Amino acid sequence: MSTIDTDSIVSQAMQNLSGLRAQAAAVPIYEEMPGWRETTQGARSFRDLPANAVKYVRRVEELIGAPVALLSTSPQRDDTILMRDPFQR
Repeated sequence: MSTIDTDSIVSQAMQNLSGLRAQAAAVPIYEEMPGWRETTQGARSFRDLPANAVKYVRRVEELIGAPVALLSTSPQRDDTILMRDPFQR
């Protein structure tokens, strides 16, 4: 018969509550960047993207501290650029 570790459950609940409070108190930081008018639909490589789209992706990578692995360029499934193998470190 297993026992329930109520201290652990309470501790996890408090951590989750603390995280929710921190999230509720978060203040968004808005950053504007130049956009682009060219279509990205059909782009199959990073080189095919408009210059400002490339800058946007690079800025997102910088903000999240991780490289982008996959990049969708339209709602079509085939319009995806594999930037790097998502399973490689």
